[in-house]
Amino acid sequence: MRFRSTTGFYFNLFCALSIFSVNLACQKKKEASLLKEQTSITEANSFFNKEVGGPVDSATANRWKRNRALTLAKKAPSVNSTRAFYLPAQALSSLIANNKVAGICFYFGNDANGSVHVVPVAVDNKGNVITAASVATSNGTVTWEVAKNWRLDFKQQHPGSIWGHFWGSVAINRLLENNTETVRVELGLSDEGVQQMMFSDAAIDEPVEYGDRTRSCPPFCPSDLL
Repeated sequence: MRFRSTTGFYFNLFCALSIFSVNLACQKKKEASLLKEQTSITEANSFFNKEVGGPVDSATANRWKRNRALTLAKKAPSVNSTRAFYLPAQALSSLIANNKVAGICFYFGNDANGSVHVVPVAVDNKGNVITAASVATSNGTVTWEVAKNWRLDFKQQHPGSIWGHFWGSVAINRLLENNTETVRVELGLSDEGVQQMMFSDAAIDEPVEYGDRTRSCPPFCPSDLL
């Protein structure tokens, strides 16, 4: 009877340990799955993610451009009074070719003469800029160091302004997929007075829609200009 009792004890203990191991494995698998899901949600809701951006119709975009023109007319000449900036589509396509790139932050930069240009910089989903040997700006290609100095100078000269706009790679690809060669970048003011950056194919004089719905810096900026 003692042998049977001991055998039964070890058998029950083995069963209990087996069940515990299975439950533990299931729990770990569930936790890993939940963590992966939470990470995906966090990245999707991140300020810097590939889905940032969307179209606006031409009527809205043109109204925003008029809003800006009227505002500028009431003020002294603005550093951002340029009507449009132009960027090579191939350079933007190259920036977002890297799968780690969430999108591009289109910064404003001051050159040595104080003129303002648009400086596109690739950004990952954590807000880290991805450095390059050179940067294709709206005023030609310059070295990374020159481009960074332009951006820093604009930030220092205009602490209360918007320093740039982030646009996700999905929206950028949507604009570039129609054999766009040159991207036109225009600024506007929404009806609430918020600066907008709008993108279109420079070969089309009157676009039916513009790429927009960017996110401005500040409040959130890539890490190298914090």
